[in-house]
Amino acid sequence: MNMDAFKAVRDELTAALAQRGRDPFPVFIRSWALTILPFAFMCLLLSRWPHSIILWGLTALVAGFVQNALGLLMHEGSHYFFHRSKKASDIWCDVLVCLPIFNTVQGYRTPHFEHHRSSGDTADPYIDLYTYPSVRHLIRQFLVDCIGISAVRRFFSRYGSSGDGKAARGNPAYAAPVFLLIQAGLWFLLFRITGQWYAWFVLWVAPLMTVTLVVNRFRTIVEHYPGFLGIKVSRTSITGWLEYLCIAPYGYGHHLEHHLMPQVPYYDLAFTHRFLAARVDYGENEVAAFGYLNAFRRLVGELRELEKKARP
Repeated sequence: MNMDAFKAVRDELTAALAQRGRDPFPVFIRSWALTILPFAFMCLLLSRWPHSIILWGLTALVAGFVQNALGLLMHEGSHYFFHRSKKASDIWCDVLVCLPIFNTVQGYRTPHFEHHRSSGDTADPYIDLYTYPSVRHLIRQFLVDCIGISAVRRFFSRYGSSGDGKAARGNPAYAAPVFLLIQAGLWFLLFRITGQWYAWFVLWVAPLMTVTLVVNRFRTIVEHYPGFLGIKVSRTSITGWLEYLCIAPYGYGHHLEHHLMPQVPYYDLAFTHRFLAARVDYGENEVAAFGYLNAFRRLVGELRELEKKARP
């Protein structure tokens, strides 16, 4: 994208967004309710057939995608998009979104804002998620995600003796007791539904340690992989309904627009994309019009080509 052309229409876009003027809180509550609905539905089915192994597996898989969606809502909450009051936005985000998935909005915000400042540079805390020396290394990282090792490493890097402690700084006093209350409630609910004490771990913790990390890595690669034409910041992916639901809900696929204007709330990103597309020429590498999966296939093919060229 020609940045001079973007700057020329930025004020016009800002004025158009101001006219939309939606109340963020009802949008958040509706998004949150729709997010947890698939897991609630699967739990309802499981309460009817608690001994179905297939249903246990499907419920765990759905839980992983729901947790991925909660993770993206956490991203929106880190930008204070849930309430006109920043304090209220953080409280709602912590209680309904972050603490259920073992995080806090401040714990997420610290590295995420650094990602915005340093995207594409070695200082970016997410750089290991989207740069790979080889396809073999990429596959190995996905396998590490699949068996939960990445989750354990992430936990100890944040809270272990080797961590710098930044993630825990600034967390509110209510975080620990509310976290315990939420997780105890989930444990009790899943125990009552299934009659099994380990249901919380199988249906909530295990998906969070595996499915969500795999989806997060997959999505981040497509959004920030520096290949194709060498983009440094990010790209937008135009999704179909399945990719929207499973990979990038809430308009998260409009990632270039988010990095260009982080102050634009998630529910206005699609409008922002349409507004800019009508006035500014996007670069070939800045929009994956063919979606996440096809973009991922393309980048893997390019990585293979780079490997071949590097061989003596």
